[in-house]
Amino acid sequence: IAVRDYVAHAVGPEVLTELYAVVADPTELEPDRLPERFVVKPNHASGMIWIVGDEAPSQQLVSDDSTRQTSEIFTTTPDRLDWDMLRAACRRWLSINYADLELEWAYRHIPPRIMVEELLRGPDGHVPPDYKLYVFHGRVRLLEVHTDRFGDHRCNLVGPDWAPVDAQLIYPPAPQAPTRPDSLEKMIHIAETLGKETDFVRVDLYDVDGRIVFGELTSIPGGPYAPGFTPKSFDLELGGYWNLPDQYR
Repeated sequence: IAVRDYVAHAVGPEVLTELYAVVADPTELEPDRLPERFVVKPNHASGMIWIVGDEAPSQQLVSDDSTRQTSEIFTTTPDRLDWDMLRAACRRWLSINYADLELEWAYRHIPPRIMVEELLRGPDGHVPPDYKLYVFHGRVRLLEVHTDRFGDHRCNLVGPDWAPVDAQLIYPPAPQAPTRPDSLEKMIHIAETLGKETDFVRVDLYDVDGRIVFGELTSIPGGPYAPGFTPKSFDLELGGYWNLPDQYR
């Protein structure tokens, strides 16, 4: 929630999602004040999300992210949304101390909140591709391109020039290489602007029919349990861009 002010100041508020509600108590979620389609998630954790949209599968969809100790992804159509179940999930999420669970210390002192924001959909009605840009000392060195995130999840690795990288994560690459987005240079500029004040950060962005939308900033992609890249030599190559400071302030 707090990062929204940083992003708005650095690159402009137009890249932010529309935020419908922020509550500390799930009973404060009021259906009449929310649109038909939206996304619910906690601000102090990862891998927990409830999507309310038209193309939800008939059953609960569980996250395929095997690196997370706790992952809950639910999808529901607006007409089948059970508000009691949604609020119960929110209470469960709020009770989790993510810093202890995933060993990511930066989460520890974030006041737990539930946030409700707009549901992003591409022109075809599906979740748009997710671009994750690795920024080392203010320069983008790698992009992950995630497609069909809540279905047949695929991930292609490319350089900032869109040349394919011969490595992969736990998700297999798409059979057909993703098309270079017209907004690539703009996304790289946004990512490098957001990452210029630190030695490393991953900047997540979406391109929704030409509209660039901010996702998140993370200093620990995948968390401490993530298996990393294959082959392992690529981990070393990528790490070569990272010059650790002698001391962090």
